[in-house]
Amino acid sequence: MKKKLKPYIDYRDILRFLHYRKNEPEPEILAQIDEGLEIVFEKSTFLETHAKFPIQLTEHTVVLDEKIELPYASLCKLLKNSTAVYVVACTLGHEISRLIKREMAFDPARGVLLDACASMLADAYAAYIQSTLGDTTPRFSPGYGDVPLSTQPIFARLLSIEKRTGIHLTEANLMIPEKSIIYLTGELCMLEHSEGLSCKSCNRDCIYRKV
Repeated sequence: MKKKLKPYIDYRDILRFLHYRKNEPEPEILAQIDEGLEIVFEKSTFLETHAKFPIQLTEHTVVLDEKIELPYASLCKLLKNSTAVYVVACTLGHEISRLIKREMAFDPARGVLLDACASMLADAYAAYIQSTLGDTTPRFSPGYGDVPLSTQPIFARLLSIEKRTGIHLTEANLMIPEKSIIYLTGELCMLEHSEGLSCKSCNRDCIYRKV
């Protein structure tokens, strides 16, 4: 898995998670990141499940699998050139989450580093899975744009994620293990790429936003 995910690992994103402000990272911090990534790879259990569902679009609503109405402008924009959508769930597993919590308690600096590396690795895993699905739109997860986190259970049920990956949702619709992602990506039905969505089009003031 390390070889497969390497092209999707961006040290700039890890530095962003760490709130690192210098233009040129010092060799020491890069060495710490390398060490952190090695630990995260060793302690992660890579699990995923995905499925493709037909969609119909109206002006303001995406109808998923002929029965689930998603009245969100962000999804309509994302999927405007699609007739099907992939719903994907992936996780790094419970062991890395337990390790991060232990480190946060006994060595907070190391815990923060491992947390940043694990967040990047989870995103890299999501990107790798997407690369196997063919020509698709950008990824989009509940909780961004105008799509509320409360939609998370819809996609969790569609994929039976607890049975297939061990991911379960809390009452607040957060995922356990924490380094888990649910996302949608449209299957493009046109030669032209969808304009889709990006961090630039998101209206959230997020520290991880790429501008």
